[in-house]
Amino acid sequence: MSAQSFSAAWLIAGLVFSVVSATAQGTRKLNIKSAYDTFDVTVQSKTAGTVDGKPTILTALTDLWPVLDSPLGNECPTLKGKPDAVVTENGKARSLYVRQGIVSDGKFCMNVGGDGLFFFPVHRDFLIGKARDTIRLNSPVKIFRQGVKVLDIRKEGEQWQSETKGQLLNWDFIEQVENSLRDFVVRLRVQTDIVAGKPKMIITSGGQTYEFYKVTKVMWAVKKPGYTWLVASDDWSFWYDFDQSLLEDRFSPEIRVLQNKNAGAEERTDALDKLEGGWSRNLRDLYHAMVLDPEENTDNKRVALSRLKRKPSVETSGVMVQVLYRSRDEELKRIAGQILKTQNPKGPLYKPSMPIAEKNKTTEYWNNWWTQQKGK
Repeated sequence: MSAQSFSAAWLIAGLVFSVVSATAQGTRKLNIKSAYDTFDVTVQSKTAGTVDGKPTILTALTDLWPVLDSPLGNECPTLKGKPDAVVTENGKARSLYVRQGIVSDGKFCMNVGGDGLFFFPVHRDFLIGKARDTIRLNSPVKIFRQGVKVLDIRKEGEQWQSETKGQLLNWDFIEQVENSLRDFVVRLRVQTDIVAGKPKMIITSGGQTYEFYKVTKVMWAVKKPGYTWLVASDDWSFWYDFDQSLLEDRFSPEIRVLQNKNAGAEERTDALDKLEGGWSRNLRDLYHAMVLDPEENTDNKRVALSRLKRKPSVETSGVMVQVLYRSRDEELKRIAGQILKTQNPKGPLYKPSMPIAEKNKTTEYWNNWWTQQKGK
């Protein structure tokens, strides 16, 4: 590597050099001009300064000082088109040709490898833009990864539902994704030309389209509608590659066995045993279906009820009311009554030893209570 050729890794390793360079010369005044903006930057210390007189933190420039300070000694190749940015300091200008990876003073040049130049601030928002942002997911939502649809969901009431029949989604992960978009910390902004060859994901939400790119091994960035650059956040690092293993419920194999009426009794029992201690929205729905299925094995129903009892919910209460009405197994009805009591301790407890009239009265009470809960 020559003295005038730098990689993205060198730019990051140049942190110490950049700090010394930025502070040893005292206050520095830069004018940055691009197709998107023209603004003045005053550098007062290694991290502090102003943009058009507005105080700001300049950490976005930390790894980029070598671009402005390193000597230029290479002959210039043929420069294509206008520069993406021109930085003027003390009457001397350096032009940045981002796509070519070239920095020039008009006579000599320097090669900059990797993605480093894509992070150079071509708009004042790169330095003084808001520190937090939001993207709200509005129904319907579709997600495409590398052009292939991997998610298609629609909201019914307060709950997302899959539009793909038979798909068992990891709803906890989807909720985490939604929360990470609703309120995220902006790590940095980056020029759109960085996306060439990068993994791409598109999220369509309520008629809006958001383009996401994995710009580093751990960082995703988004191009929001109407923006000409990307906004990156560390809050999305848990997405990894956003592959199928994250989107699918980890209990899917066992759930599919228990949903298969043609599976053998031993195979279904083994699957049910493997699910002990696990929980997800899909498991809850599976257990609901099992306790209401007249053809389901009674022992399996009791296992399903015992697991529902550990995770009481309003949705489960509605199923328990149906058990009181439809089941002929008094033990199952007794457990269903206990689950209902966890949601409404003031309600009557269903007891198998009750007279028939009292059982009917208790069942009617819980049906009325459930009808009121649905209306809330």
